[in-house]
Amino acid sequence: MDSLSELLSSKLQKRSDSGALRFLNAKQFKCDFYSNDYLGLANQKTSTTSSSFSGSGSRLISGTSQNSLNTEYFLAKTWKSEAALIFNSGYDANVGLISTIANRNTTIIYDEHIHASARDGILLSKSKALKFRHNDLNHLNELLSKTKGVCIVLVESIYSMHGDFCDLELCAEICASHRAHLIVDEAHAGGVFGKTGAGRVQELGLEKAVFARLITFGKGLGSHGACILGSQLLIDSLINFARTFIYTTALPESAYQRIKTLVETVDFSEKQSQLQKNIALFRSDDTQLLSPIQIWKPTEINDLKEKELLLKQENIGVKAIYPPTVKKGEERLRICIHTFNTKEEIDRLKSILY
Repeated sequence: MDSLSELLSSKLQKRSDSGALRFLNAKQFKCDFYSNDYLGLANQKTSTTSSSFSGSGSRLISGTSQNSLNTEYFLAKTWKSEAALIFNSGYDANVGLISTIANRNTTIIYDEHIHASARDGILLSKSKALKFRHNDLNHLNELLSKTKGVCIVLVESIYSMHGDFCDLELCAEICASHRAHLIVDEAHAGGVFGKTGAGRVQELGLEKAVFARLITFGKGLGSHGACILGSQLLIDSLINFARTFIYTTALPESAYQRIKTLVETVDFSEKQSQLQKNIALFRSDDTQLLSPIQIWKPTEINDLKEKELLLKQENIGVKAIYPPTVKKGEERLRICIHTFNTKEEIDRLKSILY
């Protein structure tokens, strides 16, 4: 075995020894409590006139159509932004955004639980980076007070592996007081919140208080891709400098059509109401705004593995989350609640967990 193969083998063995080796498995569960299809839109059929199955080239060469431009204009107008730009995925959008707007003269302050894509964007930007304790906005304020020059703050409206909310109103107030630029990742809030599915920023009326928003379409909005919402200056900068936008083949025409059609036609209020009812049923709590991502924490790691096995045997899809996705000692079951989960399914899940 050559040296590179030995290195790869060693890394995989260490991951296996820790009990966190990852595998690819085809969808196998009849009862879905693990996908990000919160509103059940992933399988909703829409009429499409496109027969194109490829974007045919990058957006700057042959991949931009009038349809893609119309969709971006529609999203910007509907979601109260000066402009919008669609990327192929949320990962591409985060990496492209952060690596474009930040540099060695920039300071980025981010929540310690920010998504890996944002962290990769920070690395590529070569910016100075500081992290604040999860959802501890007093700590954020302290760091901002010590920071000079251009500062960017990164938060998520809903954190993907914890299911909790950022206090966006207070966060925006703190950022404004320090003239910091706030970026909100709405990946898990898109569709789930906001009267037209634009997330928590829209729901709270904070559109003008943030520098940029990232909304993905592959979760609550039942499509594929992601968009950045911000000023025309920002969007023009991304078109010119975001490598994850420039050097990749565009989405096919059908993707743009589906995004626009779903945002135009879905009754988000009705879907969101049903989702909140199901979350409340799982929690036995309907007194507050609830996250579609719920967490079950074990007393010890063997309990987690036992629960995961029991759920699998009952044909219930729930994903156990291990390091490095979460810190050691924070292993958990990540439970996603959907509009289509029945009372019987939720009751069966609860009976196994509790």
